[in-house]
Amino acid sequence: MTLRLATSAATLAELHSLHDDVFLSTREAAAFLNLSPSSLNWYRCNRIGPDYVKMGTKTVRYRVGALRAYASTLRPGIGRPKMEG
Repeated sequence: MTLRLATSAATLAELHSLHDDVFLSTREAAAFLNLSPSSLNWYRCNRIGPDYVKMGTKTVRYRVGALRAYASTLRPGIGRPKMEG
């Protein structure tokens, strides 16, 4: 069972109303995608998650536009990217 951060509807609405160029932390990006931060980290390490930007040696940020683009590739009810072909 995956433990997810409790995210209020107001917080989600605020995250989804941001401009595409805004950067989010891993925790915020995970809430945006309804994932746990550890799942998002795993996706990043396995190069299957949304595009991200490294700032410095340890800081990772996600653009809202990249999160929207990634979310549009997910299959409903499964959560895996659609395979082309």
